[in-house]
Amino acid sequence: MTDENTAVEADFDLEDDYKPAPLIPTGTFSGAITGVTFEGVQLSFMITLNNTNSLMNDGETSVDGRVLPYNVWFPKAGDDQVLTKSGTMSKRQWKINNAKKVADILEINLNTRTTIKEAIQNGEWIGIPVNAKVDVKEYKGEISNEINDIARGVEE
Repeated sequence: MTDENTAVEADFDLEDDYKPAPLIPTGTFSGAITGVTFEGVQLSFMITLNNTNSLMNDGETSVDGRVLPYNVWFPKAGDDQVLTKSGTMSKRQWKINNAKKVADILEINLNTRTTIKEAIQNGEWIGIPVNAKVDVKEYKGEISNEINDIARGVEE
């Protein structure tokens, strides 16, 4: 019978060894779309940051190669009956307007579910250069990065 403690490969001390994951500093970074998924009402563009010459907040880890999602939400049943927080339009209308804005900025077609699914299947959006505005957010006590805004970058 083996001793449980000998099965552990390395010793550790949570208090001494804990190190929070590094964060990307707030700013706008170049990147490219490297993946896209469409599940339910959420379209997610995976953005891989590149050519940034920047370091994360630990001063050691490169921002280059970090992958963050940028989500676009489409209407779900009942959104036409619920107003946005500002009360100026329905959630359905806001989601439609936002998706149109993203489509125009990225110069892609998001007109219908079929169009989106075909573009993803054909890999049409992979490699599109982008400029991503990265921010730091806190959710349920966890601090992480998110992309707040996106623009089409310059083709290289």
